[in-house]
Amino acid sequence: MTKLLRISVWATVGFILAFLGALLLATGLDRADKLSSVLGALAGLAGVILSAYGIVLTRQGISASGGYRQTVDSTQVGGSVIQATQVRGGIRLGGVHASPPRAASSLEVDGRAGDAIANQEVRRSQVTGHIAQVRDLTGDVDIER
Repeated sequence: MTKLLRISVWATVGFILAFLGALLLATGLDRADKLSSVLGALAGLAGVILSAYGIVLTRQGISASGGYRQTVDSTQVGGSVIQATQVRGGIRLGGVHASPPRAASSLEVDGRAGDAIANQEVRRSQVTGHIAQVRDLTGDVDIER
């Protein structure tokens, strides 16, 4: 979420709360009490529904940022493993010296939802060089060898 969007959301929420406060103030104490009880119950219900939805997404393996994955699993890598996602601007890959092959631990980076074809996976492999997985980039990728 960008800073401008975050500020806009909080400003809108603040405006709505101020409007509701003024509305309740204008209606009188007894009626305001009844209305605020109903509004509180609706807000609580919405919270329970959103929590249940979040639990369902978590159990399905979909994170809040989405569902695609960058994965290196059960792989011997002779160089480095670079995973980049949602980069704003360009990146430069390179200048890394190779080291002896080693078993890579399971690495995962969550990304956006939905499409299994969008996954970037290296599994049960032996790689003598480097692995670079780059996704959702707004600039250029400069690769040095």
